Parts: sequence; C-alpha cells; structure tokens
Amino acid sequence: MRTRPCRVRWIFLSFAALAACGEEPSGPNSTPVATLEVSPAVATPLVGQTVQLTATPKTASGTPVTGRTIIWNSSAETVASVSTSGLLTGVAAGQTTITASADGVTGTAIVVVTTVQAGSCTDCLEVVPGTLLLSGVGAQQQLFPVLVDAAGHRTIVAATFESSNPSVVTVTATGLVTAAADLGSAQLTARAGNLTSAPVLALVAQPAAGALLVSDAQVVGAITPVDSAAPYAL
Repeated sequence: MRTRPCRVRWIFLSFAALAACGEEPSGPNSTPVATLEVSPAVATPLVGQTVQLTATPKTASGTPVTGRTIIWNSSAETVASVSTSGLLTGVAAGQTTITASADGVTGTAIVVVTTVQAGSCTDCLEVVPGTLLLSGVGAQQQLFPVLVDAAGHRTIVAATFESSNPSVVTVTATGLVTAAADLGSAQLTARAGNLTSAPVLALVAQPAAGALLVSDAQVVGAITPVDSAAPYAL
C-alpha cells in the first residue's frame, strides 16, 4: 500500500533535480564582460612619480560591470611598475604598456616615463620622448604632446605635428613618426592652440652588422673607455 506514494515522491525529486540543473547562473558575477577601459589611456609620469590607474569592465552595450577582480601587468617593469591596485610608478625613462585584465578581457594604457630636466619650461608644450632614434625605413614611434602648466603639472593634450624633412621622417597629425629613409634626420614640432613645442630631433640610422642599439633606460653604468688615458666626450 505504501509503494505508490514512494514512487510519486521519487518522481517529484527527479523533476526538481532536473530543474536545478537547467537553471542559468545568477549573481553579481554572471554579467559577461565585453570590454575593459583603462584610464588614463596615456600617462607620462616622471621617474619616481606615481599615477593611479583605474580599469572599468563594461558590457557590450557600455554598461559598467562591478564585482570583478582586476589583474595588472607592466610590459617593462624596468620602465614602470604597477601594483595590484593599479598604482603606477615611473622607474626609468622609457615607454611601456600597462595591461589590465578581468574575466579574460584586457585593456591597455600607454606609459611614457621621462626624467626631470633642469630649467624645464612652464606654461608650455613639450613632446615626449624628447629624442628619437629610428633604425631604418618603416621604423615607427609614437610622440605625445604634454602641456606643462605654471605649477609644473603635466597633461596629455590634443595637438598637431609637423616634420621639417618629410622625405626622411614623416609624422602624422596625431604624432605617429615613421622613417622614410635609411639615413638622415628631421626636426619634429607640435602645436596646440597658440603654443608650439621645442623641436624634437628624429635621427634615422641603420646600425652596422653586429651592432646592438640600447635605450637610455638600459644603460646601468658610466662609460668605460678602452684606453683609460684617452679623453672622451659627447
């Protein structure tokens, strides 16, 4: 007499289990992340200076998503480091890319670290980096226009660029520099409003076979001459 009720109870439990297996995940982490926006997108800290970066996960429609863990990484720790909270620190002059990731989606920020220069201008327009060495036709580098206010604060601004010698070095209006020849030089200037930057020297020189080019950030010691008695200078 009790067999039938037991069978009914087991059928009920089976349906409940199937319903639970078919449920969609829910909760604060169920919304898919489509993009990850890093701000500021371009930072120009001085050596030793810190900049707080933020990363905002967003849906495909652009709605911010909360409750995600952000993982930070620097492509060149010797140029700029970044903490687990997104605090950027300039280490040495150079350029690096900071990457933030969440749920397999990444966003990036470009970082150009510069050194403090004696007599640096105020209320002026600077270009970083201040010098360029391009190693042959097709070599490229991005320039960034920086507004320096009366207090010495630096801000990336919109500007236009010009080259004094486009047959050797071209530059787009947004500052992308490209070598158009294997040897030569050009002066590049930026303009923003009524401000014009000091010219930046762009040198194109193809290294000799076996030569190794290094950046200033890779130089870790003073010059050691082969002949200690021989004078040397720039």
